[in-house]
Amino acid sequence: MRLYCFGLLREQWFRCKISNILMNDTHDNSEAGHRMFAPSLNAINPVKGHSKGNLEWICSFLNNSNFDKTKKETFEDDKPTSWNRERFYEYIGFKV
Repeated sequence: MRLYCFGLLREQWFRCKISNILMNDTHDNSEAGHRMFAPSLNAINPVKGHSKGNLEWICSFLNNSNFDKTKKETFEDDKPTSWNRERFYEYIGFKV
């Protein structure tokens, strides 16, 4: 699995699959020392978990808000709880 995940990272040229930002695992200069742009392994479909074919690398700041794994039920009018490229670009006001 480790080799598979590293291969994905190389295929993505170390860029976030959602934002296309070059991922970097260094601390910022803030007091908290956050690592916003650190690579974070994301399960594309959270219900399937971290398994081959269901993974992508994204910046850590985009990978902490997905609560789909804890849902007991899914409703038609549920709002998305995870980012994708279209939602991210819309959020930052960038036209694709």
